[in-house]
Amino acid sequence: MCEHHLLPFYGVVHIGYRAEGYDHKSSLMKSIVHFYGFKLQVQERMTRQIAETLSPLVGGDVIVVAKAGHTCMISRGIEKFGSSTATIAVLGQFSNDSSARAEFLDKIHATAAWKADASSPF
Repeated sequence: MCEHHLLPFYGVVHIGYRAEGYDHKSSLMKSIVHFYGFKLQVQERMTRQIAETLSPLVGGDVIVVAKAGHTCMISRGIEKFGSSTATIAVLGQFSNDSSARAEFLDKIHATAAWKADASSPF
């Protein structure tokens, strides 16, 4: 929910991390995203808070990309319906390793293209 306009923003959060021996607990990650996403918030801060919360849990190396549509911008005519804004937070080796960042972003784009091209509505 946009803290400036009290209107919702909606979208997806992609999380990447490097951690040996970390037992991937998607329910914990979902809980962290929901915790920061379901309050008065701005997208940039939410992205950073998710990364900073996950970082100690996964050994420090984390990248978070949030892509969201903002009803406050759509209703004011700043954005068109269906447009979105992307924010990114990188911590640990992801901030120094451009090839790791690029690989993660390529996977996000490939997944988004696959979903857009799929004939199934699911």
